[in-house]
Amino acid sequence: MALAYRQGLLTNLLNPKIAVSYTAFLPQFIGPGDPVLARSVLLAAIHNAMGLVWPSAYARAAGQAPVSLEAGAQRREPVDPTSDRGARVSSPGIDPGRDPGRAPSGVGASRWRFPDPAGAAPEGVVGFGADLEPATLVHAYRHGIFPWPHPGAPLPWFSPDPRGVLPLDGLAVSRSLRQRLRRCGWHTTVDQAFDAVIAACADRGAAGTWITAPMRAAYRRLHRLGWAHSLEVWADGVLAGGLYGIGIGGVFTGESMFHRAADASKVALVDLVARLAEAGGSLVDVQVLTPHLERLGALEVQRSDYLALLHRVRDDPVRLPEARRPVAALVDG
Repeated sequence: MALAYRQGLLTNLLNPKIAVSYTAFLPQFIGPGDPVLARSVLLAAIHNAMGLVWPSAYARAAGQAPVSLEAGAQRREPVDPTSDRGARVSSPGIDPGRDPGRAPSGVGASRWRFPDPAGAAPEGVVGFGADLEPATLVHAYRHGIFPWPHPGAPLPWFSPDPRGVLPLDGLAVSRSLRQRLRRCGWHTTVDQAFDAVIAACADRGAAGTWITAPMRAAYRRLHRLGWAHSLEVWADGVLAGGLYGIGIGGVFTGESMFHRAADASKVALVDLVARLAEAGGSLVDVQVLTPHLERLGALEVQRSDYLALLHRVRDDPVRLPEARRPVAALVDG
């Protein structure tokens, strides 16, 4: 909690938006002849008091939620302490430790009992607590639920309504992106640098990230078990961008993406859609729609429709092709 407070304080102190906000509001808050210092202190106090409302309500809900996720008595998998810290990553050959296209390994039954996500509020909070063991995560994703850590609160699990999705036939490739695909000379791979991809996605500088160290360790475990996958984009043998997510049958749930070269994350998404369609997949789940994803063709559907589709295809034997491919091949004609 103390660490989260210090990080939040530092972020606000260094955030120019805070200064801009106060510059905009202060003249409206102080009348002619009013003491500037006293009014400034009062404004800051009101701002801080309002800032406590949501975190307090969130913590209260976490403490009183009837869906605190009951535990059963199943055996838990060991935690892997491997670090994901690394530097510049070069394009590899095929990893001899992975069988391309192999089926995911069994993870056993979850020791946690999740509520039905169909009954969650539109904001999507299903429950709090549980853990990030493989069985827990796979069970959650198979039911349309995902973890989204928030500092200072028990681990929350979400299934938002509406749900952001990208239909495989709905990808929008702009003219400029199409030119990038034709001319960049890059190539793509699958599952050849998962640790580097998730580390790059988590590297958000002073802004912080929800991809915490426990989250990275958990998804690396899922990767080794064949559930989590990465798409890598290579420029002159160096990792230029990519994304990672979870494959649940015909649905691929994208967790995060990054780029170090312009459009590299978009290229990774185009490559994902192409490979998933080739493998017989049905949909890319983007969880929450953003303007960036909307421009690429993502849209919102009712949670009930998403859950129904997920239930139909979650056991389909869909395996992403893992061969190295030139990006230019993604352009039709």
